[in-house]
Amino acid sequence: AQTCEQFTQNAQNPFAHAVAQVWTRYENALTKDHAVDFDDILLKTLLLLQHNPTVLRALTQRWTHITI
Repeated sequence: AQTCEQFTQNAQNPFAHAVAQVWTRYENALTKDHAVDFDDILLKTLLLLQHNPTVLRALTQRWTHITI
């Protein structure tokens, strides 16, 4: 999984730069509207679990599987 910022930093050709620009605008619009899309739900959950062991531990004690 890659964030918009990671993609933008790694953009190495004109097409990738254009995609990065559009993606950045899209992310800014979501932020402005306090919204998330489906892939944000997945990515933000992944990042939360990777960077917060307390949350990970609490959720793994409560559930063994999550259906999406």
